[in-house]
Amino acid sequence: MAKECDFVAIQNGQVNALYQVCNELTDLNREHEYSGLQEAMNQYDLDWGILITLNQEGTVQVPEGVIQIMPVWKWLLNIEEK
Repeated sequence: MAKECDFVAIQNGQVNALYQVCNELTDLNREHEYSGLQEAMNQYDLDWGILITLNQEGTVQVPEGVIQIMPVWKWLLNIEEK
């Protein structure tokens, strides 16, 4: 299974955000969704990534840093966890 990161945001020529998107994070797709972000985090030397879902949220520690799970409505409203 190929690893992928859905969106890579670039500002001033530098990668500054990584996004993975899925409808629902489940036991069946969790490894796939995390591994794509983790590989991109390594490649672009970032210690965080965002996984956008329909309504789930939380944070997950991975060896590369932190994956923030965020519902799409929060992401669209640009609400950050504090």
